[in-house]
Amino acid sequence: MPDKAAGGGGKSSDFRPWPPGLVDSGVINPEALYEYYSAGVFGDDTELLAAAVSESWKGETLTTDIGHREWCEMFRAARPALRHPEPPGPLYRGCHPEHKRGMSWSNDQATARMYQKYHSGRTGRGGLYVTPMVDRREVLAYYPGKREFVLDPDRLVITQVDLIEAWDTKPPRSVWGRGFRTTPVSLSEAVTRRNATPRPR
Repeated sequence: MPDKAAGGGGKSSDFRPWPPGLVDSGVINPEALYEYYSAGVFGDDTELLAAAVSESWKGETLTTDIGHREWCEMFRAARPALRHPEPPGPLYRGCHPEHKRGMSWSNDQATARMYQKYHSGRTGRGGLYVTPMVDRREVLAYYPGKREFVLDPDRLVITQVDLIEAWDTKPPRSVWGRGFRTTPVSLSEAVTRRNATPRPR
């Protein structure tokens, strides 16, 4: 997903005048943004902070220029002015395996698979991951245009979808009795099946 070892960052908009010096060559660099935030430049103006965080997150510079704890700190401070709905179901992330505990997730599996394919082509390693149980308190922001949920990743339960699908399709028909399934299942359902089903030897 876009936080994404592939890039994030920000082009400035006309939301309102930005603090002097925040925008450099038309973008809001995450490192500069965090410096301004830490120095108290935004004060109690959560709307301005939310606009700046969103611009920096969604734009063209690397969101990985700062760590997820710094991002989470700013997103939480701006949260009153951001959308953070309850996720409608499992959320998915396509990325390099080393970055599976990231902040950018989608409720659209096709979007996540697009990023999985991107990383597979770019690095030779792309995984598709699911987090089935997300509390609204872990949702820092939601951007409907990209179907992107920004999450605090620290407490997420994450599993690899393709591993679940592989186990779900490979046992012989006699194991399930009702043919094969390829639809991704929840982590809890997958664990229950694996514990109850004899493994091939």
